[in-house]
Amino acid sequence: MFAANLRLAIGERSIRSAADACGMNHATLIGILDGRAWPDMETIAKLEGGLDAALWPGRGTGR
Repeated sequence: MFAANLRLAIGERSIRSAADACGMNHATLIGILDGRAWPDMETIAKLEGGLDAALWPGRGTGR
């Protein structure tokens, strides 16, 4: 569910531009989207802040 929410939040942006907005390396973002890596709390906070979206399932996203 997290990766699905992340994909929705990225939308039409490129992976690199989304990663830049979140202050992280694009390879980290690809790893999360591919299910090869699980984000720690700091990374989740960066993703939610950079993408201006609640990504964690059940955290008021309505999903």
